[in-house]
Amino acid sequence: MLKRFHDDEEFLKITSWLSGMDIAAQHNDLVARRQSKTGLWFLGSPEYLGWLDSSEATLYCPGIPGGGKTMIVASVIEDLWTKFGADPEVGISFIYCSYKRQHQQSLEDCLAGILKQLLQKLGKLPQSIQNLYARHKTRMTRPSIDELTSLLQSVIISYRKVYLIIDALDEYSQVPGAIAHLLQKIFQLQTSNAINFFATSRTNVPGIKQFFGEKPEVEISAKEEDVRQVLESEMSRMPACITKSPDLQILVKDEIVKAIDGM
Repeated sequence: MLKRFHDDEEFLKITSWLSGMDIAAQHNDLVARRQSKTGLWFLGSPEYLGWLDSSEATLYCPGIPGGGKTMIVASVIEDLWTKFGADPEVGISFIYCSYKRQHQQSLEDCLAGILKQLLQKLGKLPQSIQNLYARHKTRMTRPSIDELTSLLQSVIISYRKVYLIIDALDEYSQVPGAIAHLLQKIFQLQTSNAINFFATSRTNVPGIKQFFGEKPEVEISAKEEDVRQVLESEMSRMPACITKSPDLQILVKDEIVKAIDGM
């Protein structure tokens, strides 16, 4: 029991050193705010199901601001955990990019965050990572991009398949060339490993679309069925004149659905 405690303590210490990104907390917050039964149109789409069942597949999902891309991503991640959370041979890793956190979204930060999640599901630390930690610990330094890439490759091969999701690529960085550098690194990893890559972005962002070429694409926008689902849940919070009138509730929902235009 004491050895297990020390092993767990060492695991937590090294994974915390790798990345301080609290990605799970971001996801849990989104799931708490997500209306249940929304996004089913996407999870049942041929493009998503094809991506899910293929190997080394890529699915690119652009959309207008406010179209619901991040909530779709949260739905995808929940679907993956439902299907593969108990499967030790399938890795799941994701990043939610945000303009507000660009100072925490360097390439090193993102690679380390992906690595940390894969290690947490793997449940053990390869000797190579323990050795790297020992080398950096004495100098109080962080792993380089090359070191993180090498570690990622060694961990990814421990899985039969890895699902990697990056939301809001357009919010990753405003530094010229940064998005291209990130995507180059992801596709480099994908060419030699069983990685299924899923990404969202605003439409028509220079330097993003070109990387996905002719790969499968699904445009994300607010669907009427999802909007009605959300509005239905909000009817009880409406003024009394609406909550007491079923006809007025129908009118309110119809007019809002017409007005949103995919947002």
